[in-house]
Amino acid sequence: MIAPGVSLLLLFIVATVAYAASQPNAAPEVKLDIPKDFAHSLSVQHFQKGEDVLHIEWMPTPARAAMTRYKGYWYPDAGRADTKHGWTIDVFQTQSPKVAAAYEHASNGYAADLDEAMDFLTIPHARSLFQSPRRALSYLFARFERKSFRWGDAVSFFSQSVQDTSMPEPANGRLTYEVFGVTRDARFTVIASLSASHPKLPDDGQARDMRDSVLSDDPGFEQAYYDAALQKNYQRLRRLQEDQEKREAAAMSEQPGVKLIETCKLDEFQPSIVALDQMIDSIAIQ
Repeated sequence: MIAPGVSLLLLFIVATVAYAASQPNAAPEVKLDIPKDFAHSLSVQHFQKGEDVLHIEWMPTPARAAMTRYKGYWYPDAGRADTKHGWTIDVFQTQSPKVAAAYEHASNGYAADLDEAMDFLTIPHARSLFQSPRRALSYLFARFERKSFRWGDAVSFFSQSVQDTSMPEPANGRLTYEVFGVTRDARFTVIASLSASHPKLPDDGQARDMRDSVLSDDPGFEQAYYDAALQKNYQRLRRLQEDQEKREAAAMSEQPGVKLIETCKLDEFQPSIVALDQMIDSIAIQ
């Protein structure tokens, strides 16, 4: 005969397992160690697959998989809020082959072509709205690295985006540090994003436009691109665009701000990238 207390325990376990089995798309349970300087305005959100995440009026952002989002701000003085240093850590209940491939094969951020908004938070055909095969939102990538965390493997890089035709040099207020990884059990994708700054970089608004020095002055490119478009030769269009972007990336790498990002110590950034990576390393998914 089973003791009443044991029976209740067994019933609880069975009920818990049955509930979990009935909730295959539930957002993952995520725990992490958050230092107090990162914990300002901290929030934890859970989203089901298909639920709108960013609430952008002109573009729905349904989550491609159930996800948990940690969001906060970093600033060391609680009496002086600095909203420039926002961060998010998202855990999606799906393994991303694209992120895994980037870890295995990509040589830089351009080749990795990872974009959380385009790859995880939009309808699948949304990318076709953008002409470039490159990541839709960013024009600059720097300091591409492979990293191993306790939960899995990841790539990290700095990126910068703009919503017009300019190309500002690396600038505080625009520069973003990003991490994309997959867990070793191939069940989850982890994406972290941080608005980073460096004391030797200009602030947004004082940054120079790099377009004249970065864009390739190739008189034949526009004509070749126009001819391919008229012929609807999409393979050639993509090849022409990729070649142009390689030239732009090579020119970008010579910019002083990009060189600074590539070579400085990671704890020179605000907040310290070392500290952020330690927080990312502490992720535990249940």
